[in-house]
Amino acid sequence: MFKLREQKIDEIYALLLKYRIPLTDYCIRKTHGNYSYVEDLIQDIMLSACVRRDELHSNASEFWKRRWLFSVARTELFKYHQRKKHRITTVLLPRHIDTAEENVSSLLTDMAREALNDTEFDILKMRLDGYSYKEIAFKHNSTDSAMRKKLQRSIEKIIKYHNITPQNKT
Repeated sequence: MFKLREQKIDEIYALLLKYRIPLTDYCIRKTHGNYSYVEDLIQDIMLSACVRRDELHSNASEFWKRRWLFSVARTELFKYHQRKKHRITTVLLPRHIDTAEENVSSLLTDMAREALNDTEFDILKMRLDGYSYKEIAFKHNSTDSAMRKKLQRSIEKIIKYHNITPQNKT
């Protein structure tokens, strides 16, 4: 049994080596040329393929092996887009702050630290670091919907505390 599992990992590794370039091209297209995430996605695909190795039949044709590998890739790309969709990317700053400064990130962190208590700040920081709501909820012994609401209220609290007026995006 153990030898069979090792053999499957070797088979998956060979499959990944064979299709690394097409997988990379596929990921580049699906992330709209976001090269910074592609290498991480390829690693996630490799890891996921190893975890799901029992789904791959050793006697499958090359066509089915390739199809299975790209289905793993589609699943990882879906997860990537879900994380990206829910990631907080911008906080509206007062007009007098130059967003070209190098220390904008530390400025935003300082603004959040002033306005929020430790729990709220931790939730915001984890979300900005890319953690999912479920992961944050698990750490705080709560539900993901409660974390969403706390995060929304924390952002509103920062905006109110610093008198930030929303700017229209045109």
